[in-house]
Amino acid sequence: MRVVRSALIQIKMEQEKKTQLIQDFATAINKVSAENESNTPDFILANYLVMCLENFDHITNMRNDWYKPNIGDESCTNVC
Repeated sequence: MRVVRSALIQIKMEQEKKTQLIQDFATAINKVSAENESNTPDFILANYLVMCLENFDHITNMRNDWYKPNIGDESCTNVC
């Protein structure tokens, strides 16, 4: 049950905050020309960074669920 619950958790930033973060990352990337080496547009790199943050949040929640099992949960598959 815990694994299923973790898989269903989707961490989504509010769209407005996400859009602002992408713009801020793109501005920072462009300011120092960090996109030049890969020849990748700054907005693509900015989207990638935000996706990394979202995935990190998701994986962190999965890890927390793994280490904090529901005691007494019959579906517990790790050490409880």
